[in-house]
Amino acid sequence: MPAPEIHLRLTSSPPLPGFPDALLLDEKECGWLKEIIMGRPEAETTYLIPGQNHSLLIAPGGLTSTMPFGLPLRCIGPNGLYLQECRAFYPPLPENARKQAFPCTADTIQVVIDSPKTSKLSAIQFQTKHLMPVWQLWMVKGPEVIKGVSEGVAKTLKELSTKIQLPESKPLKKQLARMLPKSLAPTQKANPETLRQEALSLIHKKQFAEAARYMEQAGDMLTAARLYEQAAEEH
Repeated sequence: MPAPEIHLRLTSSPPLPGFPDALLLDEKECGWLKEIIMGRPEAETTYLIPGQNHSLLIAPGGLTSTMPFGLPLRCIGPNGLYLQECRAFYPPLPENARKQAFPCTADTIQVVIDSPKTSKLSAIQFQTKHLMPVWQLWMVKGPEVIKGVSEGVAKTLKELSTKIQLPESKPLKKQLARMLPKSLAPTQKANPETLRQEALSLIHKKQFAEAARYMEQAGDMLTAARLYEQAAEEH
């Protein structure tokens, strides 16, 4: 007689020390987020990934405080697999089994939680291309920038340009590029959104120093500093 089929479920697990790695927010909680986090230090280092009916609040290196709402999550891997806090798989799943059951690519994150309506577990997928700094929730459009010069100034500049021979800029740039080491030579900057996505993928692989460099290029200096600290702790 064949053994009865065992369905994968979540069971209780002891709490881990420290703050959670992420929070799962429903639509109502996501609306509260702006009022809670605006003006707090976490606004500089926290990111949001909007999804269908839920959003993921995440901070490279882990959250640095708690919120009065949201479902706490822990990153258990491999890659971007997150599990509800104080939960464990039953039967236990080794890493290769988790990889097969909940595949996560460099562009996706999966969150596994207890289903609120059934006794079964529920998996929610997020796309890292939607990653955004949390401060974008309240970012306002800046004032219109006045460009150009007045007609009188333009005429004066035109007259001066006929009298003064300025050096060619291209040869100077080429000379500067030859003098600088390749690592310091000017490079074309990638889009900040793309850099943050790459950094998040590296964080899930525990490559914190490499992720910090991407965050630096994206202009997120505080996040980069936290990642450098975490890289030092790992060694």
